[in-house]
Amino acid sequence: MKVKILDRYWKIYKQPDKRFEREHEGGHQAAALCFQEERKIYVKKSFFTRETITHELVHAYCSELALTELNLDEDQIEEFFCELLARHGDAILSTTDQVFGRLKGKV
Repeated sequence: MKVKILDRYWKIYKQPDKRFEREHEGGHQAAALCFQEERKIYVKKSFFTRETITHELVHAYCSELALTELNLDEDQIEEFFCELLARHGDAILSTTDQVFGRLKGKV
């Protein structure tokens, strides 16, 4: 499924557990993986929940907002996440609902 995050398109995939584990390094330990450079998110079927989707979408937002490149200190990181939630929280949750509704019965 394709979603728009800060004017950039990302693809989200729900995969059967065995395929997820086979195709992704460390997949046996992860519930989901966010590949920021490729703008793709893969979620393991057994962990396909609103919480997991939201978690991965926050990774995507952090990527688009270049969090790792900002070299923020602890206080600035806290401010970053407060601003992220204040400015984009509704969009993140709305996208979560869209993804969950569309992919829930698939795979």
